[in-house]
Amino acid sequence: MKKVIVMSVRPEWLAKILNGEKTVEIRTRVPKDFVGEIHLACTKGKPYLYQSFATNEDGYTYCDGFYLTNWEGEIFILNGKVVAKIDYDYKNVERISYDTIEDYAGDMEDVCIKEIAYERIVNNACLDYEQMSKYSKCKPLFAIPLTNLAIFNKPRELGKYYTFKRKTIYSGMDCPPYDDEVKTNITRCPQSYQFAYVEEE
Repeated sequence: MKKVIVMSVRPEWLAKILNGEKTVEIRTRVPKDFVGEIHLACTKGKPYLYQSFATNEDGYTYCDGFYLTNWEGEIFILNGKVVAKIDYDYKNVERISYDTIEDYAGDMEDVCIKEIAYERIVNNACLDYEQMSKYSKCKPLFAIPLTNLAIFNKPRELGKYYTFKRKTIYSGMDCPPYDDEVKTNITRCPQSYQFAYVEEE
């Protein structure tokens, strides 16, 4: 088994990630002291994210993009599934102070080298500073580079991921109750992210 992070992403943002438009993910908190993989899970609910396929002249079927729809009948709906992974290393995450976000959301004219770097982050995240200011809620933000994005050939069910939770085990009259770590499958997308385990494929 492999320890990973399962991170929830709304379908409208995940579509931009999978289509290569968005190369930075902005978060209010990030895992520290972790090097490994983040697996991207599409949240449930509208709009629906689906994978479209096309066939070329040689009869080869290929993915021609990821799109949004409000129609539930699409065969390749990806909501509620884990669809891709990235490499993660906390030392590569950039911290954006709230003061800098507020400066950009206003009418600041002077731009220094560090602020140009922030502008690059914002553009790659497909956001503007007003959106970031609203999202930050007076706190710093963190920019996660979407390094080595790999889209799964077959989307994975959340149930393939699991955690270990401490539970009290009752074994009947002959054995007193005891606490133990119990394997628990994930059934819904986390609020933001959570550590999990998955069998390597």
